[in-house]
Amino acid sequence: MTIRSCKFLLNKVKISAVAIAAALLLAHCGSKPPVSLVTPMCLERVRGVWLRSVSRLVWPPLVSVNGSITANRRIALQQQALTAKLDNLKSLGINTVFFQVKPDGTALWPSKILPWSDMLTGKIGEDPGYDPLKFMLDEAHKRGMRVHAWFNPYRVLVNTCPKTVT
Repeated sequence: MTIRSCKFLLNKVKISAVAIAAALLLAHCGSKPPVSLVTPMCLERVRGVWLRSVSRLVWPPLVSVNGSITANRRIALQQQALTAKLDNLKSLGINTVFFQVKPDGTALWPSKILPWSDMLTGKIGEDPGYDPLKFMLDEAHKRGMRVHAWFNPYRVLVNTCPKTVT
């Protein structure tokens, strides 16, 4: 065998190896990826709003924590205000609510780590008598709306009035 024929044979082997590698790559590209790696495609546009609870500027209504009202009346006011907001947002075409569930170092859900938010009752740590996050999820889902929990990881305290800080 001559050097020329060896080079020809070697080039042919290289071309065959490249062709096999390309065929394997193309065959692999045609297969489906594992289900766990596929992010579901959301075809609906997000039309959302931020619903803040800090300082009660958007929700819950200030009247629900000021004055001498009963716990049942406070809960009713807060829930009515939230359902009215959701109804209004739905009528405007909003499909997603970013709900502030941690306005500061407190929570708007029954947490084992954080105390109840004073935004709900006027006093840090006081149980509001219902789960605002669950209520929001239930009511938004009834209207076909999505909810994303919004945490503020930085603010520790808003209310520094001595009688509300424990």
